[in-house]
Amino acid sequence: MDETAYLESQQTTYVIPASSRSKRRCINKTEPKPNLIAGEGQPLAPGEPPFLRLLQGRESITHAKLRYELYTDMVTRQDQTASRILEEISTKTLHEIEEVISRPLGDMLDTVLLLSNSSIATKATTMRLALKTIVNGLAKTDKSIELKSRSRKYRTQKDTINSDDDYDDDDDDDDDDDDDDDDDDDDMRTFDKRVPWDLEVAQEWCQALWDRAGEDMHSSDLRMVLLLEDIDSYNVILLNRLIRLLHSFKDRIPIKLIFNIGTNVQSFANKLRNNVMHYLTFHKFKIEQTDNIINKIVSDIIIPESFLIGEELAKFILDRFKMSVKNVDEFLKILKYAKMSFFFSNPLSVLAVVMEDNTNWQDYDHSYFEALRMQPSFRRYITMMIDKKVPSAKIEKLLSNDIATGDALMKAKKLYDVYVDGFKSVFTLITKIISPRSYKATKNHLDFYYKLTSKDEFIRIQFINEMLSLLKNIDIKEIDTMINEISTLATEDTFLGPLNSRIKANINVSDVLELESTLGGPAHSTEVLNYKIETRKLRDHFIAVLDDFLKSNISPPDRIVFYEIFRLNEVEVVKMNLAPPTRAIIQESLINHERYLGISNTGHEIVDRLNNTMNPVITDLFTIYRETNLNLNIYDYYTAFRSSLEKDQIMKDINTILDDPEKIFENYLNDDLRFKYIYQFFNNAQMSDEEKWERLTLTFFLQKCEELITCGFFKQVKKKGEFLEKAIWKDL
Repeated sequence: MDETAYLESQQTTYVIPASSRSKRRCINKTEPKPNLIAGEGQPLAPGEPPFLRLLQGRESITHAKLRYELYTDMVTRQDQTASRILEEISTKTLHEIEEVISRPLGDMLDTVLLLSNSSIATKATTMRLALKTIVNGLAKTDKSIELKSRSRKYRTQKDTINSDDDYDDDDDDDDDDDDDDDDDDDDMRTFDKRVPWDLEVAQEWCQALWDRAGEDMHSSDLRMVLLLEDIDSYNVILLNRLIRLLHSFKDRIPIKLIFNIGTNVQSFANKLRNNVMHYLTFHKFKIEQTDNIINKIVSDIIIPESFLIGEELAKFILDRFKMSVKNVDEFLKILKYAKMSFFFSNPLSVLAVVMEDNTNWQDYDHSYFEALRMQPSFRRYITMMIDKKVPSAKIEKLLSNDIATGDALMKAKKLYDVYVDGFKSVFTLITKIISPRSYKATKNHLDFYYKLTSKDEFIRIQFINEMLSLLKNIDIKEIDTMINEISTLATEDTFLGPLNSRIKANINVSDVLELESTLGGPAHSTEVLNYKIETRKLRDHFIAVLDDFLKSNISPPDRIVFYEIFRLNEVEVVKMNLAPPTRAIIQESLINHERYLGISNTGHEIVDRLNNTMNPVITDLFTIYRETNLNLNIYDYYTAFRSSLEKDQIMKDINTILDDPEKIFENYLNDDLRFKYIYQFFNNAQMSDEEKWERLTLTFFLQKCEELITCGFFKQVKKKGEFLEKAIWKDL
């Protein structure tokens, strides 16, 4: 937050110029009260939703429950839509993999290579959903058996085969529970006493099925699929031996392989020996499609919701994608966390829903309107009214009358609904019709979203200009196709109706197409030139119409009063929890330890006095650390630390605590030997108090210096053992 924004957020008073007969008056705006919006609240009864009653506990129980319902409904829709998106994207891949699995058996093992993003391959929930979809599709085949090897780092071939058999046995045990008379289960029971890693068990089981059906391995459609979810983590020697073993059973077991690769094909191939490579026939499938998945999430999850995400949150997600490997699972988690933060901490989040059924503002607690008047957009609105010399009575009414504030909220909601409808229409027009013609490669729709919602007009205008400039080489037939698509879209979206009408009234493609048809035979140069001129005119006119429509309908929502309560933009909370500023947090805890430790009121007068006299040692060391140069002499550091302590008072309090009849220190240590050693040390008559103090402070110093080194604040200079060097942190 910059200085101007901070000052605006602290404003509590407006000066309203009155009529000439009266003096200027100062109207106090509702004073912001602590915990009014996002602070502590009252928990609901046991068994109720885990949300708090906000507004200092004045929020109604119904509204608190409604916030939880809105959150759970949005998250449920998000999860269901995400699963559907992954299933749709993997459907084509599923069919192609099924074709590979059902291929006739040969001398080489058919091996499916699933290429995926490295961050998704091992951890992301979305990739596991995609794999689950593929596996479920294969399992629908009556005689397809899946042996699944999880992402483990096995050391021996026996362990690997054993793990595969464990998963298969688990499935069979479930079937046994359901139907003890199943013939296949009876066959499997005959092999229970075999060692589980013996592949001859699988061979004899397959043979039993073939004999019963009167088939052999080549005439049967039975397939045994081995899916290795994280092939990159397997030991190289083990992997080669496993493939050789499986290949040796190619004439006895109908094996097919599926390997999920998180790196690339070249890295995987380097792990295999040349002779092992000849055992396999590879079929590559790219199942990650991260950009397509993210674009579908933006179009199917973010855009359809009534609560859109804000510009700052969109930029935060976008920046994280640019700086790291794209992770769909992280994207979904950020959205979920943003929704949770918004509904958990903002009591105003229910107003957009409840006021559709109840606009009797007298039914709402006064604290709702106090919170509304604290919104930054409302502050700016009042300031603007003052600058425009709006009658003071109208301004005072907004600041003090709850009904007037509620009516302003209702008006703002209608304006925001119009904005949302227009934004969704523009976004659909860009993503479905314009951008596919402007950009050859798939573009990130989240980037489009951020640029369209940006408060910076330059970013919005530059985005439109760049996108439309790429249409200057589009041919006339493609323009005709775009016009037809816009017309079709306008039948479903009334907001695009004016654009469609303007195009039909001003863009006549048929004349240019007719002119093009006359160029089929030998044409004069003047006719060709005329065609090019007309084509350029039509193209430029078409682009100009799009340009005018887009630029007139992409204004940001911050001009609407109370827009904050209609969108998800808890970006600071998301940042603090998903990308916490580690350095700032550590420094804050070391500087203001009381906020974290709370050691000033322990219930023991002597202990409290010692805590007030002596801060935690690491806090004092860090305070000195902040005031030193880059290189620090260890002895000087120790001397400065020791001199900052109140020796007499600390030694007196420590001795008092050791002799306390309530055994405060002994109970705290819960270690008789350690307490005995410390007690004897402080009661050693042969050692002077100065020597005791020297040893005590040196012990403190060495222990906490090591902690600061471990935390990364210091590093020892090897050539000069008596010096510590500050570790360079960003902005330090």
